[in-house]
Amino acid sequence: MAAQGIVYRQMRPGEEALVSELMVRSFDEFIGAGYPRAGVRDFLSYVSTPAIQERLRRQHTILVALDGARVVGAVDIDDYRHIDLLFVEKTYHGKGIARELVQRCIELALEARPALKELTADTSEYGRPAFEAMGFEPAGPQLVEHGRPFRRMRLKLKKYGRR
Repeated sequence: MAAQGIVYRQMRPGEEALVSELMVRSFDEFIGAGYPRAGVRDFLSYVSTPAIQERLRRQHTILVALDGARVVGAVDIDDYRHIDLLFVEKTYHGKGIARELVQRCIELALEARPALKELTADTSEYGRPAFEAMGFEPAGPQLVEHGRPFRRMRLKLKKYGRR
């Protein structure tokens, strides 16, 4: 069940810094300690305000969850095929926000790509249980790119009304 009072929508121009700050806070609290120094630097660069602005110019869509004016969740979907980033503020964990953001990504993906059969996501080991709870399955072993360990996950879309 999604948290009450939370508004979900596409990120608007000018909100890139708020999304970046959420991602950095969550990364620092839950993921960063397990990364090598090079991986931390790469991640922080990857979620910087200019990097988010650049991704929006390249087939990425970012959805946000807002509690009032505060960004409490964000998801970045690349080309309506791949969830690149998903973060929810710690005090909002367990309230269905990540699930609602992912469900909205699925809806957007199927609208943009009716023949799409699966949605992929990259996740840290910290986020893996959340993705598995949403029906994603590991698509291979843990990988490391630019010093950042992650696991590719996939969700078959046939159970979302696909034939």
